[in-house]
This record gives sequence, structure tokens and C-alpha cells, in this order.
Amino acid sequence: MSNPTGLTPLRERLRTTVRSDLARVAVEMFLEHGFDTTTVDAIAAAAGVSRSTFFRYFPTKEDAVLAQIEARGEQFREAALVRAADEPPLLAARNALTPLIEDMGRNRERSIAVIRLIEQTPSLRARRIDKQHVLRAMLTEVMASRMATDPANDLRPALIAGVTLSMFDTAQTAWLKAGGEASLSDLVDEAFATIGREFAAVNAQA
Repeated sequence: MSNPTGLTPLRERLRTTVRSDLARVAVEMFLEHGFDTTTVDAIAAAAGVSRSTFFRYFPTKEDAVLAQIEARGEQFREAALVRAADEPPLLAARNALTPLIEDMGRNRERSIAVIRLIEQTPSLRARRIDKQHVLRAMLTEVMASRMATDPANDLRPALIAGVTLSMFDTAQTAWLKAGGEASLSDLVDEAFATIGREFAAVNAQA
């Protein structure tokens, strides 16, 4: 059935709200009590829902933590889609990161704590890899759409998506090491500038 109003149905909005609240409660408990020692039952009780409700939204505890990766991926996708059509693809990818970077900066302490939690928890690190595979595929489609090309025959969209994610991860790691004191935006810019110089050097030697 079509939706002439263009508004998100109430049921979907409620589902999104419950999922967001569950993820928030789970992360708060993981940060306070530790990931391994915090049970799904404890999270469900704190959130005021049943154990089965938790698993309706998240297959695992890891997914509750990594829900932010999905949310930030969607944030990046939306930002990339509205960049000017004549903006170079890699520059568009960098600029599409700006809302995400600003959000992390506004919530610096929590962002650092969550990054550290993921880095220190083997199961979260492993699950993050799975999430990033999905995110890279999504960003590849976005870049292919912007470039009006077929990613099955054109390497550029996948390369731009992969390089962008790698540069952001590298900058984020440096940000973590600096305890959030450095500018994440500056670190991302430095990563992009470094890659640009390296590509230029390779082209000069070709």
C-alpha cells in the first residue's frame, strides 16, 4: 500500500525509538559494568522490556553496541547523496563525513568510550568487521549512483568507499590514542591529504 503523506508510519517510528533506547541502555551498562559481565537479561530489565523483545531487535549483545555503526553509515549515505553532482567523488565522500564527525565531537567522551570498548572486546572487534563489509557495500552503491556507473565493471566506487572507510578508521584510531584531545576533523583531513599525496607520487612515477 502506498504512503501518500510521505511520513514514516507510526509503527516504524515506534520500532526505531525502542531499538534506539535499547541500544543506549545496553551501551551505558557495558561501559559501566563491562561487556562480558553484562547479561541480556540485565539489559532488558533496565530497559523495561522482556528478554525476547531484546532479541527481536538485536540478534546479539554485540549488535546492540554496533547499532551506531549502522546509524552512522546511514547518516553518511544520506549526506553523500545530497552532495553537489559536480563535486569530485572522493571529495564528496570526505565532505559527507562532516555530520558524523561533528556528532562524534559533540559527544566526545561517550564516543571515545565506545570506541575503546570495541577495541578492547574481541567479539565486538570481530562483529565490527562484518558490519563494515555491509557498510562498504552500501557506500559503494552510493558512489556508483553519484558517478552514474556500474560497480560491477568500474572499480572506482568500491575503491572510494574502501579508502574512505580506511582513512576514517585510521583517523579514529589516532583520535582514540590522543584521548579525544586532537581534532577528529583535522585527523580525517590529514588522512585524505596523505592518500592524495601518495596517489600523486604513484601517478608521477607511472
